[in-house]
Amino acid sequence: MLQVDVRLKSRWAGHQAGQFAFVRFDASEGAHPFTITSPWTGDGRLVFLIKGLGDYTNALPALLKPGSLLRVEGPYGTFDFASRQSRQVWVGGGIGITPFIARLQQLALHPDGKAIDLFYTTTEPRNGAVARLTAAAQAVGVLWALCATSSAMARSISWPSPVNTGTGDVAIASAICSSSKVASSLRKAAVSRCREKV
Repeated sequence: MLQVDVRLKSRWAGHQAGQFAFVRFDASEGAHPFTITSPWTGDGRLVFLIKGLGDYTNALPALLKPGSLLRVEGPYGTFDFASRQSRQVWVGGGIGITPFIARLQQLALHPDGKAIDLFYTTTEPRNGAVARLTAAAQAVGVLWALCATSSAMARSISWPSPVNTGTGDVAIASAICSSSKVASSLRKAAVSRCREKV
C-alpha cells in the first residue's frame, strides 16, 4: 500500500472522514478517486492510502517523487458517521478500511463518546499496517478484530496482545473471522440496526 502525503498550494474547504477526492498525478492520465485518510486540521495537508490494483496504481510508486505536482479535486462523498445510536459497528474490507482510518484519526482529535466495534478483513495482512491500525483503534478506545482469509496468512502476522481499553472492555484480535463469528459479535454488542454507506 502506498501512502501519499500532499500539501495543497491552493485553498481547500475542508473534508469529513470518509470522503474522497479525484487526484491526477500525471497529465497524460485522467484523475482517479482515492479516499482521504487524514482528518482535516486546516493546515492544507491530505493523506491518501493507495493499493496497487491495476496498471496505473501499481506504477505510482515509481512515478511519484517528493515534490511531485498533482491536481486534487473534491472532496466528494457522503460517508456519514453521524448517528443518534450510542454504538457503531464498522466493517471494512481490504482498501475499504481507509474511511475508518480517517475517522479514527478524527476521533483522536475530536472524540464523540460512541462505543465502536471495528471488523477489518483482508487477504493481505501486513504487520506494519496491523500495528498502525491497532494503535489508532486503541488510542480512541475502539474494539477491533482483524480477520485474515486463511490460517496461513493469519500465522504470518504478529498479533497484538489483547489490551484493556480502560472501560473494562478488551480489544480482540482473532486469526480467522467467519461471517458467523462476526454475526455473533454483532449480537453480543446488541446492535439493533446497521446502516450501510456506499
